[in-house]
Amino acid sequence: MYKARTHYQADTVAEAYEAQRFRSLRGRWVDWLEKQGVLQAFVGLRPSSLILDVPVGTGRIAATLEQAGWRVMGADISAAMLQQSRNRHAAQTGLARADVEHLPFKDGAFDGAVSYRLMAHLPGPSRQAMLRELTRVTRGPIVINYHLSRTSILWAVNRVVRRSALAAYPVTANDVRVEVDACDLRVIAVRPLLLGVLDSYLYVLQR
Repeated sequence: MYKARTHYQADTVAEAYEAQRFRSLRGRWVDWLEKQGVLQAFVGLRPSSLILDVPVGTGRIAATLEQAGWRVMGADISAAMLQQSRNRHAAQTGLARADVEHLPFKDGAFDGAVSYRLMAHLPGPSRQAMLRELTRVTRGPIVINYHLSRTSILWAVNRVVRRSALAAYPVTANDVRVEVDACDLRVIAVRPLLLGVLDSYLYVLQR
């Protein structure tokens, strides 16, 4: 049992999520970078396509996609996070409580899928299970946000100041390649959100 399965179930954690991460100047900047990154990753996906956002969290990425003209199904294991998403972004196409390792959707149900800020919280077997599920339910591109170790100033500073990695389960680019290959996926593009400064990368995958 990894911490992310239970930590975000608490109402207090869900209520504080955006304020803790995106209220500061740096947080607003990172929020903008993440939203622009996912919009660029789905360029070419036809309007009104149905995209799965998992975990949907507070709905900030789902709302960005909907504003750009796509339909979105948001899924999250946390009922508290789903309530935050309902409160903040009532226009979303749909919301479902779901475990990323066992998604309750039909094969090929979605034209695309996106997952932000989750892979760093998952141990290897769970990352693999999630990738397999996203591959099963998605016909088109899968956009995954990875925080890669040893790739940024942020990572280096954190190692010195906190003497720890940013991620609960550090991942390297080689780890990603091995896991993607095991799911019979291809890496279409790798896009750093801010090369050399942030350790955050978007991988665009396709069967």
